[in-house]
This record gives sequence, structure tokens and C-alpha cells, in this order.
Amino acid sequence: DEVLAADHGVEEEAGDIFFNFLLFY
Repeated sequence: DEVLAADHGVEEEAGDIFFNFLLFY
């Protein structure tokens, strides 16, 4: 999560977390 957020940027962090939430849950 942190690595992807750092790679894409702060704005993509929210979408990344949401996407990971769907994957893990």
C-alpha cells in the first residue's frame, strides 16, 4: 500500500487503498 501510494502520489493513495480493500476483503 505504502509503496504504491508513494509511486502514484498522494492523490492516488485514496483510490489505491480502496482498491486494496476490495482485493483483501
